[in-house]
Amino acid sequence: MNTLISVVGIIVLLVIAILLSSNRRAIRLRTVVGALLIQILIGAFILYVPTGRNILLAMANGISNVINYGNEGIKFLFGGLATEASFKAFGNDGFIFAVRVLPIIVFFSALISLLYYVGIMQWIIKIIGGGLQKALGTSKAESMSAAANILGLS
Repeated sequence: MNTLISVVGIIVLLVIAILLSSNRRAIRLRTVVGALLIQILIGAFILYVPTGRNILLAMANGISNVINYGNEGIKFLFGGLATEASFKAFGNDGFIFAVRVLPIIVFFSALISLLYYVGIMQWIIKIIGGGLQKALGTSKAESMSAAANILGLS
């Protein structure tokens, strides 16, 4: 039943997009169907193939480790305000957004900037964008923008 609801949701979103389009003839079926197929294939690879699940878990563990490094830096910087003890002592009022969340955002921003400086992010975006360009038949600019958007960089 959940799969049926998901498929109906995708169809409804596509119909809404078509209805609200100012130039319906400019919609390229190859791009839309290709993008949906890519999403379905990636989802199936992650959900049904053990190797796909393991790759996703490895990436999640890597990100979790980076967050843990950031948390250690936050504890060093803010001391007792960033420990679990303050959260337990004050209940829900112990969670301080400026101490627990914002430093992680700053840490990730600095890390992404460092990866840009070294050239790693450009390389990743170039590979993803090139793959999207070939698979969907989009322009280089569209493909690079989509690749950067996937990584939250636009």
